[in-house]
Amino acid sequence: MKKMVQELAGIGLGSILMGLSMAAFLVPHQIAPGGVSGLATVLQYQLHIPAGTLMMALNAPLFICSWVRYGAKFTLYTLYSVVLMSVVTDYVPIMTLTNDILLATVLGGVVMGAGLGLILRAGGNSGGTALLAQLLQPIWPHIQIPWLLFAVDACVVALSAFVFSLDLAFYALIALYLSSKVFDMVAAGMAGAKKVNIITASSERMEQRILTEMERGCTRIPATGTYSGQARDMLICIVKSSREIVTIKKLVRQVDPQAFLFVSDVREVSGEGFHAPPGH
Repeated sequence: MKKMVQELAGIGLGSILMGLSMAAFLVPHQIAPGGVSGLATVLQYQLHIPAGTLMMALNAPLFICSWVRYGAKFTLYTLYSVVLMSVVTDYVPIMTLTNDILLATVLGGVVMGAGLGLILRAGGNSGGTALLAQLLQPIWPHIQIPWLLFAVDACVVALSAFVFSLDLAFYALIALYLSSKVFDMVAAGMAGAKKVNIITASSERMEQRILTEMERGCTRIPATGTYSGQARDMLICIVKSSREIVTIKKLVRQVDPQAFLFVSDVREVSGEGFHAPPGH
């Protein structure tokens, strides 16, 4: 119960921040930084339907698919997030905090990213393109989730250029970039990469799933528990985004609920799958 309350509080706070970002900064200035929220911003000015209501309508088919694939808890958490964000966007009286479009872009992107990060850290999902990418990934397993998100976001930004203006589309790109950066900072910390250590009795099955589902390699090291005296393997895996951290945590719990997992910061990474730092 305590864990559930913490998760709901984190998802709730993140959803409120996302709704504030929409109502106070992005929607009034016609800034559509990708995703379902961006599409709802564009459609609001065409259909004259509030953006929050449109977000609920656009997410409805995804909720059905999510229920079938991920079950009740995940779907209800996502529904809770989307409903709260939509209510804040449409019905909480929030005045436009600035008339400067650049300032609105920066603040909107930062607040949106912080909200997304809090939701993800609490084990939730904000719906929209994040949920769509998760549902599509098993269909195209060779395409990683960040690229699926980028493709959808790019289409929404391109639509905003056609409906609003090219200048507003550029502002949307700025907001999208800032949102993604703050999102990573909040959800995964300040480091550019993370080291995930997994101590498990199911190392072969786990490393195979990490390789096929995440396209990440692992290093396997034999280990022995000093308390139990039992032989185990320790897998070391380097990931470079908060989404990958969440993915690998879920994967580990699915393969071996008794696995011991800890994550630490990595200051510098070079090699296959990672860019070498400047000067290397």
